Amino acid sequence: MNLSVQFKHKEIFNTDNLSRLGIVIINDLTFNIIIYIWYLLVDFNIITSVNVFFAIMISLIQNIIIFIYLISKNISIEYIIKYFILLIILKILPIISLYNNNKIYINYIDVYITVYLYLVYVLIFFIIYDVVLEKNIGITSIVNKDLTGSNITNDDNLLNSIYDTTYNDIIKRII
Repeated sequence: MNLSVQFKHKEIFNTDNLSRLGIVIINDLTFNIIIYIWYLLVDFNIITSVNVFFAIMISLIQNIIIFIYLISKNISIEYIIKYFILLIILKILPIISLYNNNKIYINYIDVYITVYLYLVYVLIFFIIYDVVLEKNIGITSIVNKDLTGSNITNDDNLLNSIYDTTYNDIIKRII
């Protein structure tokens, strides 16, 4: 299974030749986008009790470390400039906006939610990296066979095993 993103009939992203460094960058950008969505929710006063400033600062530190790592890996200047522009859009502009609106403060709940969000991010990162890239090279074909039910017995079917496990759990709780 191959994931390809196209814009105006031009391929932007393809998972065929995705390296470990590419996975790190994708996960980093995913975390940045999650925090940016949180910032937008705070900025439009949809969320008022939890401030995003602490999360942006922690994420900015992480981005600076990854930026230095990209420079040390001799990545082309074009990609470094693109990453830097994303860093400005996703981090620097929200910090300036929070400063202008007097929303630069940190409460204990901000720290808890940031730590929780970061732990979820790290967990997802290690699951993707360890399970998909390191141990299960052909996982997409296995999942496709399990979901379509082709060339497998009933005992090996993923959906049936999930159903059986759920059914057994329900029966154990009733008994």
